[in-house]
Amino acid sequence: MGQYFTPVFLNTDDAIVAALNPGDYGSGDKLFGHTRADTRLIYAVQTVLALDGGLRLVWAGDYAPEEPGRSANLYFLTEDRHFLRFAGLVNDELTPNTALPNGKSQAPSATSATSTNTNTSKTSPSQSTTQAGDGHRCPP
Repeated sequence: MGQYFTPVFLNTDDAIVAALNPGDYGSGDKLFGHTRADTRLIYAVQTVLALDGGLRLVWAGDYAPEEPGRSANLYFLTEDRHFLRFAGLVNDELTPNTALPNGKSQAPSATSATSTNTNTSKTSPSQSTTQAGDGHRCPP
């Protein structure tokens, strides 16, 4: 049990422009499982922040209150289309959808990092969420 988090990047209008799924990078869904400096996930966070200094980073949690005027919080408003999967950083069984920027190389720990969490879905099997037909995650 405990709260799950995902890094979400917002523009100046508070719209979600990108997100990173910790499981895609071999990290756990809880803060303890992915907020060490030597993880592929944190390398991906740093990469996104270096690309555009205007983005805001929010560690969206599944226990957070609903966003004003919305029926869900940022964690559940994040859709699959938002998730960046950097080549050379995501788990081998995933298809990357984003190349690392020019001049960036694979994170030193990307090939050697291991994790006991092999769940690559956004939600935990024990988490009571549903997937809407349009790809949105819905709170219980």
